[in-house]
Amino acid sequence: MTGIGHGLGWASFGLFLCIVAGLASGRLTRRQCSGLLAIAYAVGGLAATLMGQTIGAVFDAALAAFFAHDWWQRGGGGGTRRRLRSLRSKFTGVRRTAPASA
Repeated sequence: MTGIGHGLGWASFGLFLCIVAGLASGRLTRRQCSGLLAIAYAVGGLAATLMGQTIGAVFDAALAAFFAHDWWQRGGGGGTRRRLRSLRSKFTGVRRTAPASA
């Protein structure tokens, strides 16, 4: 399994370098970079997990969560937010307590 892990690690590193180049050249916004970095660190965390590097996996998972949160807060996932709001509106509250007269 380490062969797959090493391949994913290099893929994550390559994506990271592409993101840095896109940010430096001005072709990517910070929101786009945050979303791509979340994906890169998630792939890196998977690679670290497959290679048995638990500390690296935890580090990558924390960074993936941080960048996913940053992407979400900067307006990423507008379609996802819209779908969640429409799903939320389908649920109605139901009183589950006994009436006061009982």
